[in-house]
Amino acid sequence: MGVKIALLRYTRGEDGRLLITSECTSFEENEGQINSLQDELDEIRERAQRAFQVT
Repeated sequence: MGVKIALLRYTRGEDGRLLITSECTSFEENEGQINSLQDELDEIRERAQRAFQVT
C-alpha cells in the first residue's frame, strides 16, 4: 500500500508552470498562502501516519 500526494487546486501560468496559489500582492497575503499550504501538508502528514500506522 502506498500514498500519493496530488494537487486538487491549481492554475497554469502564462509560461505553463502549475501555480498552487493566487498572486500575492503583499507580504501578509504571501504569509497567509504559506500558512494555508502548511495546514494542508500537516493534514496530509496526519493521514499518512494513520495509513502507515505510525505513532
